[in-house]
Amino acid sequence: MSQRLAITLVAVGVVGLCAVAIINMLTDRELRPFRADLPIAAKQFTSPPITLEAGYHYRLAVGGDGSIPYAGCLLGAGDDPLAGGCKRHPSALDVAWSLRNDRGNVVASGISPGDQSMFGYGEYVEADLGYFRVFTSTAVRLTWQYRRDPAPLAPLRPYVVIDAPDALESFDISVTLGGMLFATLACVGGGMLLVSRWRRD
Repeated sequence: MSQRLAITLVAVGVVGLCAVAIINMLTDRELRPFRADLPIAAKQFTSPPITLEAGYHYRLAVGGDGSIPYAGCLLGAGDDPLAGGCKRHPSALDVAWSLRNDRGNVVASGISPGDQSMFGYGEYVEADLGYFRVFTSTAVRLTWQYRRDPAPLAPLRPYVVIDAPDALESFDISVTLGGMLFATLACVGGGMLLVSRWRRD
């Protein structure tokens, strides 16, 4: 009986870890509904439909390879000291963007990074272009129009992303820790039962 219980606990722990991975994957699709490489050759592009769920504060950002010198400057960091000094490296990003639903109504719109834009640095450098939310599940298309030649951005291998950063961060931490705790307790309990059984035998 104890051996069966031990094996069951270990199995439950393994299943728990798999469940956490699956939940994270499915939720990631909802909280990061769009990411695509930015075309450099075309002056404009329109994305496929993007489903936005209600209740999240979404962010639209453009990013690129953070190892490229002055990557932040090229994305419009301006006087941000973390970008490495941009006086001799002006922004190459000048775009107008909009998100429209299937009826053509504008959900959000904006232009390339301004003085108040937020920047994130690391393996990738990202510039936040805008924040928005929807009150019902909505399918939108992103229209992206360059207002100047984007060729200097090419070394960055730029991309555009829509995500819900606050929700992603809190969900990843809570679900991962909770799942790991559950799986660890189940596996440890099962392992202890197996060890005690082995010693008795």
